[in-house]
Amino acid sequence: MKKTSRRAGLALALGLCLSLAAPGVSTAAPETVPTQHASLSAADAAACPAQGQRYKTSATADKVFLVGPGNEIFWIPNQTVYRNLWADDSGIGTAHWSCAESWTQMDNAELVKSSSSGAVYIWDRWEYAMGGYGSWRRIANWTATFINKYHFDPSKIRTVPAAQLIYIGSDWT
Repeated sequence: MKKTSRRAGLALALGLCLSLAAPGVSTAAPETVPTQHASLSAADAAACPAQGQRYKTSATADKVFLVGPGNEIFWIPNQTVYRNLWADDSGIGTAHWSCAESWTQMDNAELVKSSSSGAVYIWDRWEYAMGGYGSWRRIANWTATFINKYHFDPSKIRTVPAAQLIYIGSDWT
């Protein structure tokens, strides 16, 4: 009896597998939508802002979002944090509310450089490190990343003692 039920189960499983490969039935993977836009169609996801862009949505009122490295969505929680990075509101676009369906709050974000080097860092509270969330991440490339992609304001950079840059996470690209 055991052999018969095993054979029947195997035959049923093989039959199901073969039916998927039948002529006229596509076995190609369906078009996927990036994780941060899982509830959107591929066309709507393609219309979401690109890395480096800031935007608001009609459903989230005054919340400003930033598309960061790896297309992670960051929420800028208030004007103080916003003004730590940019001088004005120029460059803020609008997008469908689902473009911001999953985000990380960018608490206390600021731009700093060490008193001992010219490298510029951003505090983004994104990575988990040393028992808590947050890290200083080096801005990878002054022109391409800092100026052209994110449009950060150079006048917002504070110089701090090197000892304040305790944990350096991955680069901000």
